[in-house]
Amino acid sequence: MDTLIIGTFSEEKTDAIRSACLRAGCEPVMVRHTDDAQRALSGGASPRAIFVDGCLGGVPELVGWVRGQAHLFTVPIVVLVPSAEEDSFLEAHGFGADDAVVDTDFPGISARLHNLAEFDPARRPEISQGRAIIAFREERGRRVLGRILRQAGFDVSFALHGEELAERATEEALLVVEANLPARRGEASDVMNAVRSIGAPTIVLGSRAELRVLGPQAEGLNCAFGNVLAPPDHLLFLANELLRPSLSNARASTRVLYGVLSSFRSAGSLTPNFGLTYNLSREGLYVRTLDPPARGSNLWVEMRAPGHREAIHLRGEVVWATGPHRPGGTAPPGFGLRILEDECPPSDLAVYRNGYRSLVDEQGLLRAAA
Repeated sequence: MDTLIIGTFSEEKTDAIRSACLRAGCEPVMVRHTDDAQRALSGGASPRAIFVDGCLGGVPELVGWVRGQAHLFTVPIVVLVPSAEEDSFLEAHGFGADDAVVDTDFPGISARLHNLAEFDPARRPEISQGRAIIAFREERGRRVLGRILRQAGFDVSFALHGEELAERATEEALLVVEANLPARRGEASDVMNAVRSIGAPTIVLGSRAELRVLGPQAEGLNCAFGNVLAPPDHLLFLANELLRPSLSNARASTRVLYGVLSSFRSAGSLTPNFGLTYNLSREGLYVRTLDPPARGSNLWVEMRAPGHREAIHLRGEVVWATGPHRPGGTAPPGFGLRILEDECPPSDLAVYRNGYRSLVDEQGLLRAAA
């Protein structure tokens, strides 16, 4: 099986998607529902990619199931969305998918499959980042978060409650803990006491309300907080910032998580591509996509700046790009753009930088409150 397409598309769209796969040298298997997909994948086949209609029911469950299958662990999942709407892209990444693409963007489907020509679904990155323990009760969440850290080179194991976490943890391990993790089976949550007794670098994932309650208890701890409702690949950003503070301090400007829909295209082109931003700095931004432009490319980008409803236009140069066939990276597949200040409309650049500064200040206040 070269690739698996899951969805109830019209006959015309089904034929166009099939043709897009064939142009990339892939013979697709087409099924209509997520149950059909599980049956097709249960025999040990490892496709180059899995494309699933985001309008189907059961997509989050399918993603969790795929991440629990050893032969499918690294296979990219792309959600096909009906239009370039921010909510659809955020939802897809929230499921734990690797990318989203509009279901009529047939060149985009071909491009992603072409980029996966060297992909080896059996290859896993070497353990290069040490141990990580994920203490999360929901199985789907454990699988999705575990895959993100394992792809980044961590040796991942799991715990279901605080007592089990304490038994497995060491000071050298990275801990990822849900805010309402029970102390023991059937007992109330006591997360921060467990974290304090272990003394390891820890990421606590919870709702904003939960994190505001727990935050004051983190004083003196090597601890970071993340919104459990955010795209799960934010975990990788938090881990990098927590474990490599010297790198963060050496940057010219602070990087902050920020996810909005962006369109990007080669300078002068009229044909846009779409992706979600991942993080921002004063001088640039990072965009998630399985089809990143080449390093050195000049791009035009449209997006909403923090706190601003209208789209702004920026111009920049791609200074970093990573594709899906290279496991072990410290960021999701995508590209980093350095803003070319002299080429941007001055008013749009000012809106971007003012929005960036407000986001830095807001996150600083949240950390102080936490």
